Amino acid sequence: MTYKKKISELFLIKGGSPQVRIKVSKNTDARNYFFYDQNHLLQDISQSEIEDSAVEKTIKTEDTVEVAEENDLIISLISATSAKVSVQHQGYLISQNYVKLVPIDENIIDENYVIYLLNESHLVKKQLARQLQGSNFVKVTIAILKNLEIPMIPIEKQRQIGKWYMKTNRLNTLRQRVEMNQKRLADELIERGIINVTL
Repeated sequence: MTYKKKISELFLIKGGSPQVRIKVSKNTDARNYFFYDQNHLLQDISQSEIEDSAVEKTIKTEDTVEVAEENDLIISLISATSAKVSVQHQGYLISQNYVKLVPIDENIIDENYVIYLLNESHLVKKQLARQLQGSNFVKVTIAILKNLEIPMIPIEKQRQIGKWYMKTNRLNTLRQRVEMNQKRLADELIERGIINVTL
């Protein structure tokens, strides 16, 4: 029989830096940070190296702030989705809308398995829906996150599921990229009159 553990029993939860408390610095030596946002999270879920063309929000500060490191497990409190930070988003500032999960013992929990559960599992989504009932805010709180229960299965099976999920996301991204490139090429050939299209 599968037993469950709360996220708070498996991970240390580190909240992001509250934006309103970060002091903007005019010092030229102060570090300039990019804010980690939902687009970055989606890119990290799909493992896409392509950055979108949107202007990224930045802040220059001398304050000590929470930053993303490669392979950090990040959860969005707005969308309740999670990803591992890619190298392209290393050093980005994590705001209060995101939290990091740091495993207490990597021998009993696989991070990729937890990402799969948070993003895809109906059991986890039902728990969230139950806890958010009657709330005017869709945003997940750290308190709610701490009490989410994770189905515990042998670590080898967790790793298999986590690896499969990561590979599947990567393959889907590559397929979409191939389809997009094929469409672009077809459009270009049609425009140049190399391919005739009869309607």
